Amino acid sequence: MFNFLKTKTPNIILMDVSMGPIDGVEATEYIKKKYENVSVIGFSAHDSSDYKDQMIGAGAIDYL
Repeated sequence: MFNFLKTKTPNIILMDVSMGPIDGVEATEYIKKKYENVSVIGFSAHDSSDYKDQMIGAGAIDYL
């Protein structure tokens, strides 16, 4: 994903919280620091408000 961002700048990224090799929270923090105009929406099949709180804290604009 980070290689993609070196050549393209999307308006929105739909970010899975449980992806690898780094998780969606870490990836969102990185993206928001380096590409602050890119909006991130987090999503997960996990039923926990902790993931939502972590994603919003990392800079995501919303969580599904």
